[in-house]
Amino acid sequence: MTQYVKPPLSIDEQLDQLSARGLGIGDPHRAHFYYGAFGHLDSVHFATSASQHADWIEGIFKEIQRSKEVFIRHYQSKYTSPAFPKVPIWMATEIMSLGSLSRFYGALRGREQKLIAHDAGVAAPVLQNWLHVTSVARNVVAHHGRLWNKELGVSATRPRSVGWSEREARFPVKRAFFLLLILRKLLVATAADEASWRDRVDAHLKGGLSSHARVQAFGADTGWDTHALWCP
Repeated sequence: MTQYVKPPLSIDEQLDQLSARGLGIGDPHRAHFYYGAFGHLDSVHFATSASQHADWIEGIFKEIQRSKEVFIRHYQSKYTSPAFPKVPIWMATEIMSLGSLSRFYGALRGREQKLIAHDAGVAAPVLQNWLHVTSVARNVVAHHGRLWNKELGVSATRPRSVGWSEREARFPVKRAFFLLLILRKLLVATAADEASWRDRVDAHLKGGLSSHARVQAFGADTGWDTHALWCP
């Protein structure tokens, strides 16, 4: 099988290529703040220590090597520099576990965290907490644990924005319904069919939340299905 041995483009070359293909780059100098396709491999780009970064990268490499994704296998068979399992960041994030993604975000510098959190519509510390909470919930589900009538081992952080205070949203931050509110908020910023997702979950929940006791066990409250955070 033919292998591609050409070296990766420099950041300047990448910017020129993207511009030639029609991408508008309003501030090329700001674009240099980002670190190219393989910037995640260098600990100097992170706020954590070199040893913490090395531990994170080791985990990412294991996830890449376990992956059966076609694009990962294609990259492995075609590219030799840098050596596999070193892959571009856009490939690495596709196969990262939620736990690895949470650690990735937590290791970024404050400016980068704020840029990402702004797109999600929350403050950076809130997004960092939410990524951790969703990774914990994912692990419970992956090991066939239950979320019903159970508190997670971590507390979700309430944003300071309107609607999220304990007075306005009387939903326990360690229970499953608050987790659904988090997912909906994140999907609003990142998915095209957030309303469709909410409607499907809504229909599923209404079949089970048939009594006030069940509603409370789930971490919801009376009127949950018309609350502004769930059904604006």
